[in-house]
Amino acid sequence: MTIKPTHKAVAEYYRSRDNFARHNVAHESAVRSAFQALLATTAGAHDWTLIPELRMKVAGKTVIPDGTLKDLYNIPRGYWESKDEATISTTKSSSRNPAAIR
Repeated sequence: MTIKPTHKAVAEYYRSRDNFARHNVAHESAVRSAFQALLATTAGAHDWTLIPELRMKVAGKTVIPDGTLKDLYNIPRGYWESKDEATISTTKSSSRNPAAIR
């Protein structure tokens, strides 16, 4: 199943983002809640489940992505880490100028 831009969950995501923008809110927690709802809803179309903040060990370290998508067989299908607009802009600027990363 393909999720189209006209899907109800996608429209709700954009409504949430627009509402936050009207209140000048772009921090990670607000962005995260809107996208988490979108992921949780659309994951069901593939029989996947979004599990928020599932701890796991990677190379001996504990990591906690904002979300893990798992299928019916408990196989991880994807991971999600939220970023706010400021973080994205900083990351893009830093990637163009490696000296900016310190």
